[in-house]
Amino acid sequence: MWFRSDRKGYICGSYGRYGNEKCSSHAIKENRLTDAIIHDFNEFLKKVNLEMLSKHFQQKI
Repeated sequence: MWFRSDRKGYICGSYGRYGNEKCSSHAIKENRLTDAIIHDFNEFLKKVNLEMLSKHFQQKI
């Protein structure tokens, strides 16, 4: 994906380089991508057992 300021988001790299010859035009706005990443990261954090992780790293130290 390539960032395009005129679209305020990211477009397919193949489309950006080769146009309709290689790929269709598809894009995602930067704010939608940011929201999706934050949402996924928060879901990941809910599933991580921080106590177990802390004990593991303390053992390694």
